[in-house]
Amino acid sequence: MPKSVLYGELRYRTEPFYAQLEALYKSRVAVNDPNSEFADAYTTLNLMAGVIQQGRGWRITEFRAHRQSDRPQLCGLGDRQRDEQRFYEPSPRRNMTIGIQASLQF
Repeated sequence: MPKSVLYGELRYRTEPFYAQLEALYKSRVAVNDPNSEFADAYTTLNLMAGVIQQGRGWRITEFRAHRQSDRPQLCGLGDRQRDEQRFYEPSPRRNMTIGIQASLQF
């Protein structure tokens, strides 16, 4: 568990468009049981934008999300391997998600 976490969010919405900007900071975190190895602190920015379309009983939301980080983050903590001192796997600094969400009420 990191010692410090800071989160902030800005949202904008004017029908049918919306946008959201998030910022997340996490301080360094121990990656093994004796707390002798640490992963670096990192900051992540997330930008999401989309369009909401709705009618009688239905709603469709299209969105795009983009993540930008100042350094690789922890992708997964695992058991230490016997052959090497590798406690975690870094994730990519950037990624993008595009999606559609649909709902129907009846």
